[in-house]
Amino acid sequence: MKLKANPKNPLSQAVKMAAPTLTAQGASGHFQRSPDFRQMFEVDLDRVHPRPDQPRRHFDDGELQALAASIIARGVLQPILVRKRDGDVEEGHYELIAGERRWRASRLAGRDRIRALVVDGDPAEIALIENIQRVDLTSLEEARAMQALMQSHGYSQGQVADLLGRSRVRVNETLRILTLPADMLAALEGTESLPRTLLLQIAREEDPALQRRLWDQARAGAGEKALRAARPNRDGSPNRSEQAQVRDYLTRLTKVSQSLPPVGSLRAALSDAHRDRLRELRDHLNALLGD
Repeated sequence: MKLKANPKNPLSQAVKMAAPTLTAQGASGHFQRSPDFRQMFEVDLDRVHPRPDQPRRHFDDGELQALAASIIARGVLQPILVRKRDGDVEEGHYELIAGERRWRASRLAGRDRIRALVVDGDPAEIALIENIQRVDLTSLEEARAMQALMQSHGYSQGQVADLLGRSRVRVNETLRILTLPADMLAALEGTESLPRTLLLQIAREEDPALQRRLWDQARAGAGEKALRAARPNRDGSPNRSEQAQVRDYLTRLTKVSQSLPPVGSLRAALSDAHRDRLRELRDHLNALLGD
């Protein structure tokens, strides 16, 4: 099946807008360049300036060191995306749109130049799309970037979904992560990291106390199944795990009651200790029934 580029994708449009008209002179028909082809070039690292509002906020030192080692061995396999800076006194300076990890790791690797591709268009859109397509963002960073797109451009969740090639449900769930308490978000912005599936289970819980317990359980290593089992159903009824416990409880009590001898033959043999134990069982059943 032949795949076609999405003409509505801002990243595709940006590269096309930035590309000069190229004529493949003396080339065969098999090797002609398309009109939207843009050649890469090398630029000094010092001439590339990161954006302060780029989607990624946290850079893991260990991951940067690993990427730097890869760059030393194989070079930068994917160019960074840049655009010309407006109003610069010095010519040849660029704003970094996407690829800050590669730019930082290149410095660690002792490089002074990096391959780049010039693009035009909205830098926030392009940076978000490039990062999401490369699975570079954490769930929180992705949510904040989506929120920034909606606030800066007035996009609806549906428009963001179309722009990023995501389902509307995916966008809605990702944005729900931003409803978590401030201290949880602060932990996620630092070194704290939890899988997206766990964050969604926590964010979906409306009871603050239960939400806090789910957060603590997730940080202690609980999985998605455990968190889902700890949450009640939307109608307030017990969840499946709790219902299974109730069924098991009643089955065991029923088996015991069916095997009991007549009461009259037992009453005379009861000791004070037996009576105290039976009263505890009675109180347990009354508490269970709410009597």
